[in-house]
Amino acid sequence: MVDTELQAVARGKSAEEFALAGMFNQVYEAGQLRSPQDVAKQLIERIDEHSDASHVIHSTES
Repeated sequence: MVDTELQAVARGKSAEEFALAGMFNQVYEAGQLRSPQDVAKQLIERIDEHSDASHVIHSTES
């Protein structure tokens, strides 16, 4: 998951306002959110690795 402003909004909601607020808070507190910059860097690296136009990059590839 990516740490975005929307994530912060979700974490700021009560369970009554947003049922998944607790899960988003747990992920945040556990340090499992990635910065947008880190995600962008990884995407660029993956695109560079698979620059062959005939290759489809799947999100499950490592």
